[in-house]
Amino acid sequence: GNMAASVSAYGARNDMETIVLIPSDISDKKIEQISTYGPVLIKVTGDYGDLYYKSLEVGKDEIYFTNSNSPFRVEGYKTIAFEIYEEKMPDYVIIPTSSGGLFRGLTKGFVELKRSGIIDYIPTFVSVQAEGCSPICEAHGSGEEQIERWSEPDTVASAISNPLPPGGNGVLKKLEKHGGICESVLDKDIIDAQNDIAREGIFCQPSSAVGIAALKNLRQKERIEKGADVVSIITGSGLKGEMVFDKEQTISHCDLEDLETCLSKFF
Repeated sequence: GNMAASVSAYGARNDMETIVLIPSDISDKKIEQISTYGPVLIKVTGDYGDLYYKSLEVGKDEIYFTNSNSPFRVEGYKTIAFEIYEEKMPDYVIIPTSSGGLFRGLTKGFVELKRSGIIDYIPTFVSVQAEGCSPICEAHGSGEEQIERWSEPDTVASAISNPLPPGGNGVLKKLEKHGGICESVLDKDIIDAQNDIAREGIFCQPSSAVGIAALKNLRQKERIEKGADVVSIITGSGLKGEMVFDKEQTISHCDLEDLETCLSKFF
């Protein structure tokens, strides 16, 4: 969804015919944004993980093909590491992980900074998945070298619910190489984190909030020490995500003639 909107936007800007394949359970809000740019939209019913590999076959034809694990996309993500460095070098970088491109890009960026002699150390990387779809964390926790398909994804963090992430094995290797952490989080903790982030003035989608949920867990487990500098990547706006909490809880109702009485309850 997030990538589809970007591809559609740049396709429109460059006057290119753009075809976008989307899963059947994508949110209507994301479809609205993608459709604005006028691509050919094809909603595909079937396994989301299999759709990736099928699209690779389609991409062998004479078209320009891009996907969630494209080398160009990884190079783009790499620059996030450079921007983080320009602000302040962290001790930990927490990364919501689905297909694995963002994780690969960030690790690549910091490794290149270290090789160039610009930084003295590489931060600890934390890959985060929802507990309802966590094939990478499951494999990492079991000491496996390869991921296995997650049978039935079930999480509010739908944007990171890829049951067979194409870059999953690559993420496992980087976690092992750099001494990283893989943490899965409950939906309840994701929703709580989304609300906490909103109190900071940022409305993010549930898939973005997994990082803060993981930070809380890791602090409680003392795997991230008090006083550490931590960056958690916010990957998508809540305006494009699913509503996971009751908006009516924040709305009071009042007739116009009773407005002063209603307001008097608050000051």
